[in-house]
Amino acid sequence: MVDETTNTDSEGPLETDPCPHEHGVLLSDKIKHYVHNHRIIESFDEGCLEPAGYQMRIGNCYYRGANKE
Repeated sequence: MVDETTNTDSEGPLETDPCPHEHGVLLSDKIKHYVHNHRIIESFDEGCLEPAGYQMRIGNCYYRGANKE
């Protein structure tokens, strides 16, 4: 859970966005930057990186409604 008054979460301090005024699509170089410096994606796979996106995958376990599959 993020506490916006102190800029911290349960894992420690959050980092400040280096480009707070940039909005829209993240290009691959920015995605890599955020992965390596700001924990934007866990278990990052460079093979899933696209020019302006990242192919997200469902893990081995997931929930569909209230049912774990």
